[in-house]
Amino acid sequence: MCLDQGPVPGNTPIAYNCYYYGPQFSYYRKSGELYIGGIKSHKYNDNRCLTDVGNKETQPGLYNCKEAMQKGMGIYWDFTQVWTCGGSIEVVPCSKIAHIERAHEPYMPDLSPAMKRNALRVAEVWMDEYKHNINLAWNIPFEMKNLNASMCLDQGPVPGNTPIAYNCYYYGPQFSYYRKSGELYIGGIKSHKCNDNRCLTDVGNKETQPGLYNCKEAMQKGMGIYWDFTQ
Repeated sequence: MCLDQGPVPGNTPIAYNCYYYGPQFSYYRKSGELYIGGIKSHKYNDNRCLTDVGNKETQPGLYNCKEAMQKGMGIYWDFTQVWTCGGSIEVVPCSKIAHIERAHEPYMPDLSPAMKRNALRVAEVWMDEYKHNINLAWNIPFEMKNLNASMCLDQGPVPGNTPIAYNCYYYGPQFSYYRKSGELYIGGIKSHKCNDNRCLTDVGNKETQPGLYNCKEAMQKGMGIYWDFTQ
């Protein structure tokens, strides 16, 4: 994929298949590096690249692309993950000027919900496998993505019977399944003492704690047998 100047009028840059001719001026490499190609200067009639000249005394700057390549200067840049080396990411709320068309002020009276939402969005985009640390730090329940109603929690192969997610086949020892809504239904739990199946049930009043009740009876009486994940 290349960054193309886009159709006329406007020439708004768009991601497009590379064709290696015409006005395409930058491309993303599979290695994860970003090459900043020709940046047209309004002052100079040549293309310039963001270049590292190769010594610690000189800061990176814009140099003629062809000249930079001929001299072996650095024009490839890695994406840096600052949070892996003791750095930080600063989340700054957008300007209130941009919200003059809104009927209410989104950051008043409490700024924290909006900032927390924005911080979670930053973590989702930039922090890769470390984004779960934000959830743990703020005690936010983990969300299960791509829930599939056809997946069941199976007892797993012998030995050990470690539970595994498996396609539902509606026979054998599969005893619970995940629904697309994110709820967990605890199905039949076999009792060693009583010869019937029991479900983890909320009887519906604050005085009585949830307990194990006959599944069929609980459903007939409208008791709660669906449970949300909480942390």
